[in-house]
Amino acid sequence: EEGITVFEDAIPLESSETQLSVSDSFRINLVILLDYSNSMFLAAQTVTDQGAPEHPDALHDIYRKAVRSQILNNTTDFPANTNIALLAIVDRNNIQMIHDFTTNRAALVTALEAFPGTTHGASAILPAVNDALIRLFDFEQGGVGDQTSGFTDGVVNAVLLISDGRQTTPPGDVSETTDDAKDLRTRIFALSWGNQPNQGFMADLSLSSDGQFYPTGTPCENGVVVGTGGQILMQELLNRLADFARDMA
Repeated sequence: EEGITVFEDAIPLESSETQLSVSDSFRINLVILLDYSNSMFLAAQTVTDQGAPEHPDALHDIYRKAVRSQILNNTTDFPANTNIALLAIVDRNNIQMIHDFTTNRAALVTALEAFPGTTHGASAILPAVNDALIRLFDFEQGGVGDQTSGFTDGVVNAVLLISDGRQTTPPGDVSETTDDAKDLRTRIFALSWGNQPNQGFMADLSLSSDGQFYPTGTPCENGVVVGTGGQILMQELLNRLADFARDMA
């Protein structure tokens, strides 16, 4: 408890006189939800600053580089006890698990590298976020040892959604998803990226769950993207992922 002082009637108390305890059990449980829908795939074809592609699918190549560098290889903002799961929105009623919760970063990187990422269909964003919420809850309930207390101690349960927010099927009700998130003490962090993202949808989804919203390429009233000359830049994605990482630290 060094550096923490408790006062009673302006008189400092000894730590033995209080019921104060300081826990070092802070932990992050994080689902990274990647939108592989067709609109995201098409947007990725126009990105010009991602360097030489390492994968024939441009969208998957961008996700591999960005998530690997900013989160999976980031042990400063995401310490070794961070449990991470990777999910992909592939098509209508098709939400694929890339890797289940683990603290093994090498396994997560390997799984992301191996994910085919070649199917790009409709955007079922709300069902995918609902799926992520359920997986977080089930993980905490079914964990072992100190992994069973995530809803009562210093644990941050979070969903990071990377998407353009173009919810195509089914339309759904954002408030139902955000209410469930708050009931489960899970915060949704939405990073909008792509061709003129649906900023309102992404902002509502994140901020209504007490999460954070990370916009990129915010369009003006005339449709021109601010600050990028209409370009969709990988660097914007990297920058906002870095902002998310700092917020989680």
